[in-house]
Amino acid sequence: MRKGLTLIELVFVIVVFGILASIGSEVIAKLYENRLIAQATQEASDRAQFGLETIAKRLMYRVKDSEIARKSSNPLGTAITLSSTVTDRDILEWIGYAFEAMRGNWNATLSYNQPGFSGLCDLNTSDKTKLVSPGSDFSKARSIILSTSYNSVDLNNNNSGAAVIFKGGYVAGHDPLTGYFTSPYPDVYKVHRRNNTSLTFENTGSKTLYEHYYLVYSAYAIVPRLTAQGDYNLTLYYDYRPWMGQNYTQGKHKLLLAHVSRFKFRKIDKAVELLLCATKKISNDFNVTICGKKVVF
Repeated sequence: MRKGLTLIELVFVIVVFGILASIGSEVIAKLYENRLIAQATQEASDRAQFGLETIAKRLMYRVKDSEIARKSSNPLGTAITLSSTVTDRDILEWIGYAFEAMRGNWNATLSYNQPGFSGLCDLNTSDKTKLVSPGSDFSKARSIILSTSYNSVDLNNNNSGAAVIFKGGYVAGHDPLTGYFTSPYPDVYKVHRRNNTSLTFENTGSKTLYEHYYLVYSAYAIVPRLTAQGDYNLTLYYDYRPWMGQNYTQGKHKLLLAHVSRFKFRKIDKAVELLLCATKKISNDFNVTICGKKVVF
């Protein structure tokens, strides 16, 4: 009766165990690699969607047709109107209306949310010197705009930066030759509070009034800032007023999304389509990039 292995059998067993060990380590390594890729893919996807949602929430409250496009390689150069053929522009800029002030706040006496401005112009009583807006409470609008503009725009003060744009009273909110709003721009009317239901136009020249208007106090720009080859930080600029002769570099800014490899946009009728690609680095030689699209009406 045999009590052990021969030398050949022992060598064979060692070889088999070695093969199994190498295969097992490769399987474990592959599983670990796949998990890293899956985690990086999910993170890049989440970041791309977060970036798109954040931009979309701002674009929802834009003045329609105020969108323009610029080049980050020449950020203060000539701007173009947004169209379906935008290919070489990577800065998106627009005017936002004061949606926080339009939403207003709760009126306990009347038991409803009273708007800071109604967006309605009484054409019978308004004229080239004043805009009468039934249902508005411009004292509420003033306090809200003061807060959201970091006290830089006071609706009570002359020439503080508040303005109105009439719906239907403009083609595009910029001068394509200079890239900025002309001064004075005929379709952006600077105003200040006359009383709780009316505004005073600071330019009393002739103008065409429409039934609906936007109250505005800031423009916005999404700007990609290069950090490394093919890697950008997407930055939001705000609290600046082109109709006051300012450009986006004079506004405040904050980081919107880091590690972006691509940001594109185009206009489809009145909607804006966004494309954003976010990157997650796994190693010095390997990145995961996920792209997402969103249409903002």
